[in-house]
Amino acid sequence: MLENVWEVYMDKYTMERTPKILTTIGLVLEGLAAISSLISGYLLMNFEQFAFMDQVYQTIHEDEEWIFELMTGVIGGFVLGLGIILIIMFTINLILFRKMMNGAFKVETAKKVYKYQIVWGILSLLMNTVTGILYLVSGFQGLEKLKKPQNVDEVY
Repeated sequence: MLENVWEVYMDKYTMERTPKILTTIGLVLEGLAAISSLISGYLLMNFEQFAFMDQVYQTIHEDEEWIFELMTGVIGGFVLGLGIILIIMFTINLILFRKMMNGAFKVETAKKVYKYQIVWGILSLLMNTVTGILYLVSGFQGLEKLKKPQNVDEVY
């Protein structure tokens, strides 16, 4: 009887409280970063359309205006592209991590998702340090909990 309960319990994995909280905060920060990157990139690419730009162009020498326009366009395009990539990754992470929080994955799949979370946390350190740290800690904690064998008595 207890063996069958253990098999059913091990069939699905439910994320524990601390990794769940860290992952949720990381998702919120990642979403905010993605949206702000999109907005910033759009604003930089359309910088010359703002009313205050006439005053800015008065302070820049005529020979250097093209450099200013090139810099805002290139940097704006880069930030906009980064925002698009971040929105795509945020959507993937939102789907994966919410499914794991809701217990939709088996233990083996949960291990793979935690490993992915660790890798994405390392990559996120380059762009958004706080999100990267949150994902790293959550991923390592979740992976450690999966490696430790749980006692059947803890199920009930």
